[in-house]
Amino acid sequence: MKTIKNIIIAFLVGAICSYNINAQDSHTEIGLRLGESTGLTFKYISPTDKAIEAIIGMWNNALNVTVLSEKYVPTGFTGINWYYGVGAQAGFLTNHYFYVVNEYGKYYDIHYGGYLGFGIDGMLGLELKIPAVPFAVSVELKPFAEINTRGTSYFDPDPGLGLKLAF
Repeated sequence: MKTIKNIIIAFLVGAICSYNINAQDSHTEIGLRLGESTGLTFKYISPTDKAIEAIIGMWNNALNVTVLSEKYVPTGFTGINWYYGVGAQAGFLTNHYFYVVNEYGKYYDIHYGGYLGFGIDGMLGLELKIPAVPFAVSVELKPFAEINTRGTSYFDPDPGLGLKLAF
């Protein structure tokens, strides 16, 4: 477990350090991402409308860390922007149970122990930042493809809703 924690920390530090952060004329958003992968989200948006986002997500006995590089595009309406981007993820699944019906109608379960997963992510979203209050709401798709140490792969469109404080 300590190795997994170190991998996740190194992943986040590397992504954040590789991004040129300028504190002037920028803003930060911290909040929740609700959806198939629900968790905490942190986003820094630069004056050039580029952003870096880190999501610490929880999913069915799993912990997942995703880091995305994003670009904001104005819609022409005040406070409403499109954004898109790409990134990577690393996650750990502790236990996984499948309940299956066999040919005789009997239920049984299949249990898999913990394993690591690594993947690539996309992002497409629409965000409303309310100018009068420090609040942002977003609707997004975060499709990802993942391969894990069990030897299987996985794809999910991962739709979500973001609720964030913006300052």
